[in-house]
Amino acid sequence: MTTVSQEEQRTIKPRYVAEMMEGFISQGGSPDQLLASLGFPPLNQLSNQLISVSEFNLITQAIEQALEDEMLGFFNTPAPFGSRSFINRTLTLLPNLQIATDTLNDFYALHNHGHYLFEPIDIDGQQGLQLNPQPGLQQGSSYFCQRMLLTSYKKLCWLAKTKIGLDRVEFAFPVDKSQTELQLVFGCSHIHQTQHCRLIFSETVFDKAVVQESDGAELFADKESFYTLLWPNLDTLEIKIRLMIGKDISQGFPKFDTIAEQLQISPQTLSRRLQEEGTSYQTIKDNIRRETAIALLTHSKLSVKEIAFTLGFQESSAFSKTFKNWFGMTASQYRQQSLVTD
Repeated sequence: MTTVSQEEQRTIKPRYVAEMMEGFISQGGSPDQLLASLGFPPLNQLSNQLISVSEFNLITQAIEQALEDEMLGFFNTPAPFGSRSFINRTLTLLPNLQIATDTLNDFYALHNHGHYLFEPIDIDGQQGLQLNPQPGLQQGSSYFCQRMLLTSYKKLCWLAKTKIGLDRVEFAFPVDKSQTELQLVFGCSHIHQTQHCRLIFSETVFDKAVVQESDGAELFADKESFYTLLWPNLDTLEIKIRLMIGKDISQGFPKFDTIAEQLQISPQTLSRRLQEEGTSYQTIKDNIRRETAIALLTHSKLSVKEIAFTLGFQESSAFSKTFKNWFGMTASQYRQQSLVTD
């Protein structure tokens, strides 16, 4: 199953939406009004249905836009748009995960009245990372604690370009009802309730080198919600390839042999492993083009012809034909429909 198809599966319990809304509500936001603007029922009715990762991400983005805050209202001061891209790019320039963790901590403190959220710890010779939320909204929100541990863990994996082994994940609140979901997103079977929220690693972590390239920083920021929820490890070739391709596809895509060489495997092996994951390089390229087309038609003022060239099409007519095959309508019709929906 590809990442794109996983995005559309309805697997997220609605209570996560209610918990995510806590920061928004604390800033005076109306959850029902926001949900209605996106075509969702009120919060109390939403509790009767599961939602997809794609829908969850849509609600997340709407909160960010309403508050102009990439931290969803959970910090003392907003993190303006572009903050994630900025810190991701900064982290890729650092030598190891210890310095990257310290820098990430400094970044969060800028928006958190100087409060440091993370503390590297050592428990019986095992390295760990402990979350120290501020009393009040942060400390009382299981969603906030889960999100901060999960996104920070996935960011460290991304920087090191490998899945970092976890011995266990601990939370200072009941986890019985969330056990399966937490096991899935952390890729760790040992989820426990203790007095602290923390990651306990099964390997030496902080001296690992940062090997991620800066080119992938903005893409990772844009898709962070998807990767965080759908990405139990960095062994997924589709994710690796997407990050290698980056956002600028106007000059076309890297050759398949080049991708294989960068992954240090043969083209034959790469083709076979992608097939085992239920995808192919062509499918990945088509999905990236389709996602980028939707984003540009919905959120940019570029003409259809300019969008075609941005996507790497030599002729706008070729893009128009391809787009109609994707969605059964022209790009102009799609843009007009999205404007009416908004």
